[in-house]
Amino acid sequence: MYRVLVTQHAKEDLLNNLIYLAYEKKNPQAVVSVEKDFYDTLDKLSYAAGTFRLIGGQFNKFGSRKILFVNMHNYYLIYHIVNNQVIVDRMYHVLQNPKNIK
Repeated sequence: MYRVLVTQHAKEDLLNNLIYLAYEKKNPQAVVSVEKDFYDTLDKLSYAAGTFRLIGGQFNKFGSRKILFVNMHNYYLIYHIVNNQVIVDRMYHVLQNPKNIK
């Protein structure tokens, strides 16, 4: 089992996406569903983080990996593993370009 830690960036990513769904899309049901899926995905990372492939690009130097949300939402998490800890670095929508996000 891995201990899962969520960085401030990833927490802000989640919050920004939930705000977007609530206020721009006016979809409170999606807010609840995506938030639940975020935590369900964290739960999966606690036991399966090492099974996902390493990714390239700007995240390569950290040995980062990617997991799609487990309940079929169009989001994914970028994370890396240090010892027995999973550190969730960012959350993105599949249509976002991570290179354009600070």
